[in-house]
Amino acid sequence: MNKNITVYDLSSGRIIRKCNLPEKLIAMNIKAGQGYVEGLFDADTHIVVAGGAVLRAKTAAELATEFVRAKANAITEINRKIGSIRSKFVTVIPAQDMVYQAKEAEAKAYLADLAPVEADYPFIHAEIGITGDSAWQVAQVYVNQALILRQTAAQLEAVRLGHVAMVEAATDIETIDAILMAFGTSIQAVS
Repeated sequence: MNKNITVYDLSSGRIIRKCNLPEKLIAMNIKAGQGYVEGLFDADTHIVVAGGAVLRAKTAAELATEFVRAKANAITEINRKIGSIRSKFVTVIPAQDMVYQAKEAEAKAYLADLAPVEADYPFIHAEIGITGDSAWQVAQVYVNQALILRQTAAQLEAVRLGHVAMVEAATDIETIDAILMAFGTSIQAVS
């Protein structure tokens, strides 16, 4: 005989899932740290308290707190994933962004200089034989890398800001979950 059960987290009372199972399979479907109560209860409106002895509807304050937390967590996740993608294109160490900006400015100045003097372009001359075989090649690499980074960063920033704005405008947790799913698809296209 099958039973309708609601599985919940023992420590938080948060409902994990609802299922209809043969009685003999119930124990096999409950993991460590989980419990269950008979009946089907919605995770959006109920929580289990007192070790499963009492099931009650979530209060308005609990629902509001959960919603605010879901928004904050979604925005944190969006920013974390974008940061992870960005780190594929740049070295993430203190002040490296300033080094990249200085290299780009130096490279543009070098390429425009009709009679470049080595002392005026320390980054470029420090990387001859590493980044390129000549000062001109190093300068070209700097300018090209900056362009690639700028184009990629612009795409990532549009995806990031667009999805953060959607999360901020969301009115329920289901919408936030859908936005995060769409965000996952969007970043696959960019990265």
